[in-house]
Amino acid sequence: SDWLDLPEDAARRDPRALSGPRRAAQTIRVDNGLGWSIEPEHASVDNPHFRFARDVRVEGDDLVVRATWTRISDAVPAADDARFREDMAKARDLLAYAVDLDGISLEDQWGTLRDRAWPLGALLGCILLLVFACRRRRRVRAAGVLFAPRETAAAIYGRTLDWTVPAICLVTVMCLGIALDGGAEYAASRDSATLVALGRSVVMLPLRVGFWTLVMAWALRALRVRIEWSRLLHAVGWAMVPAVLFNVVAVLALGGHVERLASDHVIGPGELPGIVVAVVMSVVGSIWALVSFVNLGAAAAATTRSRVLAAMAIWLTLAAAGASALFFAKQS
Repeated sequence: SDWLDLPEDAARRDPRALSGPRRAAQTIRVDNGLGWSIEPEHASVDNPHFRFARDVRVEGDDLVVRATWTRISDAVPAADDARFREDMAKARDLLAYAVDLDGISLEDQWGTLRDRAWPLGALLGCILLLVFACRRRRRVRAAGVLFAPRETAAAIYGRTLDWTVPAICLVTVMCLGIALDGGAEYAASRDSATLVALGRSVVMLPLRVGFWTLVMAWALRALRVRIEWSRLLHAVGWAMVPAVLFNVVAVLALGGHVERLASDHVIGPGELPGIVVAVVMSVVGSIWALVSFVNLGAAAAATTRSRVLAAMAIWLTLAAAGASALFFAKQS
């Protein structure tokens, strides 16, 4: 770039002198810490007066860009100047190599059909299971929680309480929640700090479930609805059936690669379909579980669904107030 300025676009009558060395080369190596998804590339400009070539390749974790210049003549005749100017402009364009560090293109992120196999398979399996559950909603209680929660709740809360399914659902949904949150961060980083955070989640999540069940029971009592904490926890466990189903689908959509949900994960080729399906399934599972809980909680407390919704509003208000107080305490 220093040896030859971009030639002016004007006809010449005299030869153009060429300066600079006969041969020069420059190699640039870049490691961004995340690897590269760049195919090898070769580009060159040849004419009777010079040759410029640029090669791009990936060596290990390094992106290597090498450019070579060869000056063949000392001057360009006026008759060849138009071609020389055109070729020199092409060579100068090759002096720059642009890299997008924000990630790969959206088209590449959606990947090939093979990349979409896990999310598509997980969705298909989920649809088939939901169809089966819908047809068995009158016979299987877990299926009834999905599609007939009100009628199923009346059958569940008879004389005795069976803790088998609620206990399994509570343990499973907590394990899945830990895997999709703290587990994703640890799988992505593998450092001691995230391992400690993961261990804290393992301890705190069951305590949070128990605590907020107590808060919900208190909110119901504030509305003159008395219910034992264990009975309400039983309703929470049954209401987790949709959350278990859709979170399992989320893990399958990722092909088990929960690290793709980490906050600092850079989306690689073909990963976007699985991430989108996983996030959507987690949200759907949470909403569906809330709907189930409104019906199951009302049956467990022998009250109306409107009172359960009012208790949930109190619960959410207290949660928001607690989160705001914690935020301002940290700020101060």
